[in-house]
Amino acid sequence: MVAKENEMGVGEILQCAIAEYDSRDSTYGETWRRTGEVYAAMFPEGITLGSAEEFQRYQMFSLAFGKLIRYANNLASGGHEDSALDLINYAAMLRHATTQVKEVSTYQWLRGEVDIPSGFAPCILCGDVMVQQTNETRAMCFKCRTLSETENA
Repeated sequence: MVAKENEMGVGEILQCAIAEYDSRDSTYGETWRRTGEVYAAMFPEGITLGSAEEFQRYQMFSLAFGKLIRYANNLASGGHEDSALDLINYAAMLRHATTQVKEVSTYQWLRGEVDIPSGFAPCILCGDVMVQQTNETRAMCFKCRTLSETENA
């Protein structure tokens, strides 16, 4: 393979990586060092992940958490706008992944294959998934995304 005229060599790539590290380190500080300490405090018993869904939720949690630590490192200087925006996105993805875990077929519930957690019930409109009670008279379906008035969700 012949190198192209504008292609960087390995040494140049490494120099760019060092420059990028130095630039970000001045903004983020030693976020990477603090992460382990805080995770150990949050999960003193450790954490066990088994399913793809658990790994997906943990990844979104971890990415959001990293943004919080970066923001915290810049709190005194007014925060870090990019981290705040990224946090919103990761939190929305985490919310979506969390909701997907709670979806369950009405037929599974009727056959006694699954227990429905408190505050949830089968959707009376689409009949396929659970709804989460949003207050005493309203419920939101995770599948058809319908907000319905109901006596008991």
